[in-house]
Amino acid sequence: MQPNPTTDQALSALARLLAPYLIAHLPAYVPPPVGYTPPDPDEQLNTQEAAKLMTYKETTLVAWRREGKGPKFSRPGGRVVRYRRGDLVKWMEEQRGGGAK
Repeated sequence: MQPNPTTDQALSALARLLAPYLIAHLPAYVPPPVGYTPPDPDEQLNTQEAAKLMTYKETTLVAWRREGKGPKFSRPGGRVVRYRRGDLVKWMEEQRGGGAK
């Protein structure tokens, strides 16, 4: 089937008209896909994994630890640093002003 410029223009115009309505009336919650298992909030992440989750550099997390800033962490084996996934998520939500109450 050959593309029809008139039909394409009409569909584009219709999409522009409907977009604000759809955005305003679509549910804010979209259920997860079937079989989805949420990440375990108690999972222990190393610095590299935590930095990847948070989209920061590892050096940033190291600096924050040194300065007493950033998310909570633990040292279960002395030098080994671990971050609890749930603590990272909570800290990120607090930073953007959407922390749980």
